Amino acid sequence: MQKFNFINNFDSKYYNFINFVDYNPKELTKIFELMCQDNGYIIDHQVIEKGLNLLLEFQSKIGELGNSRFVRNIFDRCIANQCNRLAALPNPTKEDLITFQIKDVI
Repeated sequence: MQKFNFINNFDSKYYNFINFVDYNPKELTKIFELMCQDNGYIIDHQVIEKGLNLLLEFQSKIGELGNSRFVRNIFDRCIANQCNRLAALPNPTKEDLITFQIKDVI
């Protein structure tokens, strides 16, 4: 922010700032669960736990990585990994198409 303020003289134009606190890993895990649910994906406890462990691993950098945008990136990566996994199946079922497996999580 200091670089932005210096380059654009941001402080002289705006006097009120809002500080948004980063979500914690459990809150981000809940966001991931909601993204899956909203998009029709089924996840089990192992997938949730692996996602939480991933978020705990990056906890110190979550703010730098975009907070909930980081979770969106995990979700998008799960879709890509699922697609690659399903491409190897000769006849994927509907359940296969809507289920994230633990190996789909980064």
